[in-house]
Amino acid sequence: MRRDYDNTDYCRRLHALFKPGNGVSPPVLAGRDDELDTLSKRLDLLVCRDEVASDVVLYGPRGNGKTVLLRELERLAERAGADTLTLRPTQVPSALDLAKQLLYNDHDALGGLLDRLTPSALSVSLPGLTSARWQAMSQSERAQVNLERLFPLLAARCRERPLLVTLDEAHTLDIAVGQHLLNLSELVRGKARAPFLLILAGTPGLRDRLGAMNATFWGRARKLGIGRLTPDATAQALARPLTDKSVEFDPDALDAVVEDCQGYPYFTQVWGQALCEALVERRAPRVSLDIVARARPGVDREREDYYQDRYTEMENNDLLAAALVVGDVCGRANERVDSRTLRAALVAAGAAPAESVAKAQVRQLAMLGYLWRQPPGVDWEPGIPSLMRYVNEKTARFTPDEGTGAAPPSGMSP
Repeated sequence: MRRDYDNTDYCRRLHALFKPGNGVSPPVLAGRDDELDTLSKRLDLLVCRDEVASDVVLYGPRGNGKTVLLRELERLAERAGADTLTLRPTQVPSALDLAKQLLYNDHDALGGLLDRLTPSALSVSLPGLTSARWQAMSQSERAQVNLERLFPLLAARCRERPLLVTLDEAHTLDIAVGQHLLNLSELVRGKARAPFLLILAGTPGLRDRLGAMNATFWGRARKLGIGRLTPDATAQALARPLTDKSVEFDPDALDAVVEDCQGYPYFTQVWGQALCEALVERRAPRVSLDIVARARPGVDREREDYYQDRYTEMENNDLLAAALVVGDVCGRANERVDSRTLRAALVAAGAAPAESVAKAQVRQLAMLGYLWRQPPGVDWEPGIPSLMRYVNEKTARFTPDEGTGAAPPSGMSP
């Protein structure tokens, strides 16, 4: 698209190019080729009606693009001719709600499916049950049928047309509902050999949640850890969309923005949006260090708001002292550090009275995205390095009687 700041449509498109937000697809999905390849291969098996060996789990800190990957896979599935069902835990608070979602019709559950199934499929799934008979049933009778016959009916649906189910925010899924869903997936894929694919996405706390639903599920599922982007991928995510709008980056300007993003996809979109606003305001032909300087205040405000939310979460969970110690250790260890070192530092600093408490603190910080363990590695690294600096600066006047009793750690500079 030719650069033309006198063209209202061009300016509007530039303003709307980058989309910071929850699950909104970026203009370029950079740095996720391996993940998309793995997901696409599972989708190919589904569409070809071959046996899908296992469910898939996407996990990682918030803001790293798990929801974006789900939306991209749903788009590919629909293009390939599969049915897609997009769920969140709030939509399925009970097993009956889950049945209603899986059987086509939110309000009438089975009624919609009965109208769609072929006579042969219906006779196998529910012998003797017709749509007319279903309509004559009471609500309690319908609910009982939904729950008792969900497996064969879902298998019949999948045989009619392959089904992809994605469930985001799965770390908040009700445990009983989750048990039901995981068992259904195994039965439909394994026993019925019907084309069904379940993909769950959530924060690092998803592992514990799934373990409470099914002790062996995590080990059997295909797991994809979604962490920060590489510098090259961050540069692509910023530069390619602007190149399409006839705007280029000066190399030093691109380096400065990439470094400030720290590989965090959400910040990449925040920076992209701020740069576009500065470009239109200055009618600039390219992104220079001057444009970066003009965009920076808006980025800093967005980041301050985001970090304040994370800080409040840690404060509400009595994790500030632990966060300070962890940030100090990660800073001195050049970011990556093993679990034993972290636990020992937490106990030594007084942030944890015992190693068992320290272990729980590390797990909680990981659930909040403060720490991240990039697969297949076993060492911890910052979820976002600048968040650790923010916590250190914010609690510079921390005193023992204000929190857990731990003194603020030193050695972590902004």
